[in-house]
Amino acid sequence: MATSEQLARWVAAGLIDSGQADRIKAFEATRVGREPPAARRVPVIAEALGYVGVTIVLVAGLLAAEPAWPHWSTGLRLMLIAAATAVLAVAGAAVPAGRDPVWRRLRGLAWLLSVVGLALFAAGLADWVWHLGDQHVALVTAGAATAYSLMLWLRHPIVPQHLALFVAATSLTGVVIAEPGVPSWWPGIGVWLVSATWLIAGCRGWLRPVAAALPAAGAGMLAGSELVIDAAESGSQEAVIAIGYLLAFAAIGGLLAAGIRLHRIGPLVVSAVGIVYFLPETARRYLPGSFAIPVAVFAVGVLLVALAVRLGRWRTGYPSAGERAGQG
Repeated sequence: MATSEQLARWVAAGLIDSGQADRIKAFEATRVGREPPAARRVPVIAEALGYVGVTIVLVAGLLAAEPAWPHWSTGLRLMLIAAATAVLAVAGAAVPAGRDPVWRRLRGLAWLLSVVGLALFAAGLADWVWHLGDQHVALVTAGAATAYSLMLWLRHPIVPQHLALFVAATSLTGVVIAEPGVPSWWPGIGVWLVSATWLIAGCRGWLRPVAAALPAAGAGMLAGSELVIDAAESGSQEAVIAIGYLLAFAAIGGLLAAGIRLHRIGPLVVSAVGIVYFLPETARRYLPGSFAIPVAVFAVGVLLVALAVRLGRWRTGYPSAGERAGQG
């Protein structure tokens, strides 16, 4: 709102005349009277206490049900899981989607827990009722969670729904690939490829919010690399182990490039974690007993500090497409 002092300076500078200043002052005075009072924000401490209280209630319920759970009938167990899932889904839908971010976070948490509930229900149905094998139980569980998470993310594209969709989609990919007779390291390749595609889509602003898409994709790429390495180590497949490390460092490079290009701290943090985890492991495997391990870690640390200084001095212009999508 323009104050009297500001209007006086504008009149003195010749930007407006006195008549315009009077009309602006009268308009602002009437507008202030029509404005609704500012919405009351929920204190952060109250929100945190609410989450802690809900967590304690859930833990208490699980502890109370644990002794009797094996003695309950299959129908009763499925009914309880379904009821809890439905309550969480309806509670999330009932939360007002106002401007207060507290309500958005509350809705996201309720729907995230409902995804967990649906996955448990699908797993119980496939195992206790249909008596499917482990592979098909995992397939039904991941498929149901992916479909439901996609629906929630399309309705409410915030961080909890995005993470639920990513975890469900990558899990479904790994389960679909892990058929009998398939090399044990193929699921890790599948998870890596899906995560890499996710990273590219996030950089282009196709997956919202970008603040969740990039770190999640990076973590998925690193996890896929580790799955390849672990599976290959069990069969002593040195060539596949080398592929796993190459995938890990390709993921780290992609995350660094995405973080620098979009000025996002999330992918840079995930890349730093990947460096700390995979670089010493790689040096220990291929340069055992060498002084290169601490030197390499030190060099990477210096490089990251220099990068942080460079980013701190960088002056950004207009936000990129990925940044605009992340803000939307």
